[in-house]
Order: sequence, then C-alpha cells, then structure tokens
Amino acid sequence: VTYSPRKALGLPVANDRAHQRFCSFVNDGWKFENVQIGRSRIGVVLEKEFEQPRSDGRFVLGVDVGSSTLAAATLADAATSQVVKQLYFGRDVAVRQASYVKRRSHLQALVDKGSYFAKRSLERLKRKQSNFVKTRSGQVAKEIVNLARRYNAAIAIEKLRNVRATKGKISKNGRKKINRIPYARLREFLNSNAEMLYVPLKEVDAYHTSKWCPHCGAVNNGHLSTNYALYSCRCGMIVNSDRKASLAIAVKSLLERTSQMHHHSDFVQFSSRRVPVNGLLRQNEVGLFSVAVQHVNQLTESHRF
Repeated sequence: VTYSPRKALGLPVANDRAHQRFCSFVNDGWKFENVQIGRSRIGVVLEKEFEQPRSDGRFVLGVDVGSSTLAAATLADAATSQVVKQLYFGRDVAVRQASYVKRRSHLQALVDKGSYFAKRSLERLKRKQSNFVKTRSGQVAKEIVNLARRYNAAIAIEKLRNVRATKGKISKNGRKKINRIPYARLREFLNSNAEMLYVPLKEVDAYHTSKWCPHCGAVNNGHLSTNYALYSCRCGMIVNSDRKASLAIAVKSLLERTSQMHHHSDFVQFSSRRVPVNGLLRQNEVGLFSVAVQHVNQLTESHRF
C-alpha cells in the first residue's frame, strides 16, 4: 500500500476462502481499481463486462419479495399460457429474524440498566443476524437464478424504492416485519448472479401487483382483513398473496415486453375468461395493446362460487 510518493506499507493477507475466491475472480477476467481497508478486512470492488442476455424467451420467472416469505416465485410459460411452477424461497428468514429481534430486545433492556456483558453480547448478536441475512439472501438468489437458467427464463422483480414502512400506514408489528425485509440485499445478489450466468433480469413497475386479480382482472383492496397472507376477490377467488403477486409480476413483465415489441395483436393469455388486464397498467399505458390473463388451477387455494 503506497501512502506517499516514496513510502509503502506491506499488509499481510490471510489465505482464506475469501482470498481464494478473489483470486478465482481475477483469473476469470474480473478487474479492480479500488481497494478499501477496514479494521480487519480488505475490500475490493470487482468489475467485468457481460453481454446483454436476451429477454424475449418463452418463460418468465416472477419474484415477489415479502415479509413472511423472502421470495415467492412463479414460472409462467408465455407459449402455453400456463403456470409451470410456484415455489417459496427463504421461508426460514422471517422466523429467524423474529427470534433475533426478541433476543436483542431482551439484551437491550439489560444494556439500558448498565450491563457491560449484555452490551458485548448485543454487538455479537447484531453481527450474527447481519451475517445470517446476508448468507440466506445470497443462497436464495442463487437458487432463483439456477431455476431461471434451467428453464432459460427471464427473471422479473418489482422495482421498489423506499421500502421502509412509515408510521400511520400500517401497524407497529407490521411495520417491523416490513422493515426487516432484505430487499436491496436480495436484489444485489440477484443482479450479480444473473450477470455471471447470463440470465436476463428485469425490474417491473409495482403498480397494482398486490391488488390485481388473475381470475377476473379486477383491482381490489388486496389482503383479507382477517388474514394478511390471503388475497380475496369479489369473483370468489381466495389465494395466497405472495404467490398471486409473483404471478402478477411475471405477467406484467410479459406485458411490458409486448409493448416494447409493438406487437399490438399479441395475446398474453392467463385467464379462461379472457379478461383485460388494464388494472396492472397505469393510465398512460392502457390501450397500447390487447392482453388477457389465463387463470391456472395451481394458483388457487379455494373458490367461493
């Protein structure tokens, strides 16, 4: 490390797994210009140019990031207008997060009373929680990208900004759950894994993805008042909110792709009723093309007819 024109300092680097990964990246063509020196670690920003993967394939994998389930995914087939798979990823994250919060609250109460040992334990627990969330986010992102790669599918995720919940809009417990969602971290892992494996990744507008009904095309309030995990529609459809939202994200990605290709006669069919899906579009986007949504029984939890 050069810190003046004629002075240099040599720093020892542990030949651990992180260093081995760094060497493998450099050998694979990654380049770096910036090095950050911390208290016990050296951080390096790696960069590499990738070809832009094609996003006009047959399959789209919609991913909804939530508080109870880290990622709910729906694999939609645009050619046959069917849902191929619906999966949950990282359902253990919310449970572990709640456990960490409970333990931290207890330790914080002891710290407020002046306990030095509780303060040290609290610091260790915070690091442990951060490492767990980072590790699981990376693992979930890798599973999602591998699934998309297996079907040669493009990944679609909501374009969310300022995810943190504010006072007045939601209950205190609900606000805490939302604020614990590692959305930005998961998105970063998805970006990096998708680039390395040449998997298309697209962020779609989050407009009405949680309120739109895939059975009748209506836009409703969304969650049941008695059960936040369920979505209910006036047409009689009751379905898991996360699974329904992931389907909406996949369909919306197909709609945006269709509008960009200017194929006004194209049909993205995911409904036996062949209803329009204008509820998923903002007013300035309505009328660009004709689309419909085909309901698939795999999505439905129960019906009221």
